[in-house]
Amino acid sequence: MTLEDIKTVSLPDTKKELRQMEIDYNRSPQTVDGYGSENDQSIYVGSIIYGLDAPKDFSFSIVNGKCVIIDGVKRLNAIIRFLNSEITVQGKHFKDFSNEQLNNTKLTFTTVGSEGTKLFHAFNQ
Repeated sequence: MTLEDIKTVSLPDTKKELRQMEIDYNRSPQTVDGYGSENDQSIYVGSIIYGLDAPKDFSFSIVNGKCVIIDGVKRLNAIIRFLNSEITVQGKHFKDFSNEQLNNTKLTFTTVGSEGTKLFHAFNQ
């Protein structure tokens, strides 16, 4: 598997980074039957903001020149909904948290070559 890139992204920069990556959401090999309840999403985002043990790593792959998400679709959806003020954490919107607290919340974006998608499919069969 070819490692293309590893980036550490602060929570407030997530949307900007995803736009720059030009994600092809329609080709994501990760199947999602639902994004979880609003409460589940709020708990996940709160866990990463408050430094609790929650996954903060996301995997991407390059397929036919397009970047696709191979792990973390539900979690990214929760983060984006929080950044868009569609969900809250303990009643607080994104803008209600301090810049320091949000900037200290780091995510890891790992991009692998197209073999990563093949491996994902083989592992999940």
